[in-house]
Amino acid sequence: MSASSDLHIETMNLASDWTRLVGNILNQRQIGQAAAQKPDEAPSDEEEWAMFQYAPDLAFTPIGATDATAVEIKMLRWRKNWLGRVGGAVAHMEQILAHGSFPRGIILFTAAISPEWLAELNDGSSDLVEVWDLAKLREMASLDPELSDALEELAAETMLDGPAPERMPRREAAPGATIAARLRDTEPGTAGWRAFEVGCYDAIRLLFGRELQNLITQQKSDDGLSKMDLIGRIRSEPNTFWSIIAGDFVSRYVVFDAKNYVEPIGQAQIHSTAKYLMRNGLRKVAILLTRQGASESARQASAGYLRHDGFLMLTLNLADLCLMLEDFDTGTTPENLLFERMDEALMALNR
Repeated sequence: MSASSDLHIETMNLASDWTRLVGNILNQRQIGQAAAQKPDEAPSDEEEWAMFQYAPDLAFTPIGATDATAVEIKMLRWRKNWLGRVGGAVAHMEQILAHGSFPRGIILFTAAISPEWLAELNDGSSDLVEVWDLAKLREMASLDPELSDALEELAAETMLDGPAPERMPRREAAPGATIAARLRDTEPGTAGWRAFEVGCYDAIRLLFGRELQNLITQQKSDDGLSKMDLIGRIRSEPNTFWSIIAGDFVSRYVVFDAKNYVEPIGQAQIHSTAKYLMRNGLRKVAILLTRQGASESARQASAGYLRHDGFLMLTLNLADLCLMLEDFDTGTTPENLLFERMDEALMALNR
């Protein structure tokens, strides 16, 4: 299959994801009710295409209203070409209103538009048509943390020529502190290993979910003998801690391994985690999330892997992880502590 065919299929899937997610956002109790007006599959023939030609993506009835509003979602994958699509989108919406029973229409662009442009577009459009953008969706999605997270992930996945603009602050208070409190409440040792592991997963997703893609838990190796706690692919964005990791250590993936031991981990735990790393698999970086940190023997074992194999293995203790989570709530970059740990490991390395 050609690259263009792959991109077409991916675009079709993303369009369906946007329709479902926007429907869920508009269906919140505080906002209104929404229902899809088209099937998920593309029309199979000209007759089916004609049947849905003037059907909007969604019918949306705002809370307190009696009439449904037609909603058309315009998925933007490149920032540079969105303005050229506005005229056609407005014209098509006017046709939908003329052929159907909807008194008003909303055109929703999946990228953020500057307030000045948005005001100009709405002033220049028909009184019956309103233009929304990603910022409007973020405002409505902020009522539900899960919807807010889903929106950010989909927006980042959709845009091909750069990351999605910075998100609006979420209404949920102190998400980092909430996870930190959960981690502190877990029991040390085997009694609390699962709760500690899940808390670590949630922490990594919150702290680095924008920088690491496809975070997968309990991923098995191809021989079925090893099972990594959490693995993610580094997003290819320049001038970040993760781009330095990817470039300096020639690693496309990062492994996270949770260790809820009562005592500091020893060299045996370092050797165990090192089994997940491999040069040819572009998997040369691991971060161990521990309760009590690393013993001297563990630090020496990590240095040995760095010296002989080029594997970077950083250890964070519970206090480190909770500090990163609580700093996250104040806008502090969570990678700052990882920079410190990496510098310590590299500067202390001897021959």
